[in-house]
Amino acid sequence: MLKKVFLKTFKLDKFSQLLYRENSYNCIERFIERETSNYTISIQTNILLEKFQKYISQLSNADLAFLLIHSGLIPEHYKPDSSEETFYSKLCEDLIREWSVRIGFTKSYLPTMKSSTEDVTILNDRNELIVCDGKAFRLGRSQAAPNVKDMLKEGDISKWLHPHTSLYTTIGGMVVFPSTHDWKSSTDFYQYTSNKKQPILALNYEHLSYMLIKGITSDFIINSLKNYHEIFPEQLRKKDSKIKNRDKYYENFENYFFGDDLEFWNLFKEFSSIVINEKCFDTASKLTTRIDSVKASIIQNFNQINDINLLRNLAIKSETQNQTEIFNKQLNNIQKFRKSSSGYYEDE
Repeated sequence: MLKKVFLKTFKLDKFSQLLYRENSYNCIERFIERETSNYTISIQTNILLEKFQKYISQLSNADLAFLLIHSGLIPEHYKPDSSEETFYSKLCEDLIREWSVRIGFTKSYLPTMKSSTEDVTILNDRNELIVCDGKAFRLGRSQAAPNVKDMLKEGDISKWLHPHTSLYTTIGGMVVFPSTHDWKSSTDFYQYTSNKKQPILALNYEHLSYMLIKGITSDFIINSLKNYHEIFPEQLRKKDSKIKNRDKYYENFENYFFGDDLEFWNLFKEFSSIVINEKCFDTASKLTTRIDSVKASIIQNFNQINDINLLRNLAIKSETQNQTEIFNKQLNNIQKFRKSSSGYYEDE
C-alpha cells in the first residue's frame, strides 16, 4: 500500500520495476567498471568525473532523486584505498554537486585540492558559499555508525570556509552521509552540527532527494543557515540527559524544512527506508554470489588433483575460508547492523 501511494503521488511508475531499481543500485559501480575498462592504463579522476557529469546531467530529476536515496554506499568487493574506492567516493560527491546545481547553486564545483578542503563547494550566482563534506561508507564496515572523527572534526567547517572569505560571502557548512550509518542516540556529531556560532546542516542523502522532488530551492537553504537560530535555538549537547540529540536534531530540522507537509515527508521517508533495505539485500546477495563463485573455482581446481579425499576436502575448506574471509565479515556486518528486505520486491 505504501509503495502504491508513493507511486500514485509522484507518478514514478518505473520505481515499481525491479530491473529499474537494480540498475540504479549498481549504476555508479557499473559506470566505473565500464569507463575504466576502456583504458590500458589507469584513468585519471578528472577524466572520469567529466564523463560522469555528462552522464548524470542527462538524468531526470526523478532518476537522480532515486539514485540519491541509496547513494554513499561503497561496493564491498573494492579493496580498501583502491582506485575504485576513490573513484566511487568522488562520484558520490559529484552527485551532491549535481543536486546543488539543480536546486539553484549553479556555480557549484568539486575542489581540485587533494586534502584539507571541502569535498563540494556549493555556490550560487550571488557568490554565497557553503562548504560540504560528502561521506561514503561500506555497509559491511565493522561498526553500525562511524567514529565521530571519521564523520567530522570540530572546526573543520570553519577551516574550510576561511580561504573563501576574500572572494565570497561564506554562509556555513553541510555534511551529507548515508542514513545507514547514523547513530541511534546522542553523539558529539550533533552537538558540533547544532552550534549557532558555525551553522552546519547534517543531512542524509534522502534529505537531498526529497528537497529535489519537492522543489526546495537554494535560497531556502541559504536563508536557513542565515537564520540558523530558528532551527536550533540551543545547541544540542550530548550530555543533556533529557533528550537524544540525534532525534532532536532531525525533529528540529525536518519541522523547519518540511513542516508545510510533514505527512508527505514521513511517507517519503518510509519509501526511502524500503529502497535502502532492498539496496542492503542487493549488496548482501552479490556478496553471497561472489563467495559461491570463489568456492566453485576452488573446488574445480582441486578436483583436478588426484589425491586423498580427506586432504582435498580440507584444502577446499581452508582455501574457501581464506579467499572469502572479508566477504563473510562484510555479510555478517550487513546482517547485524543494517535492516534488509527479505528479497526483491515483485514487479507490479
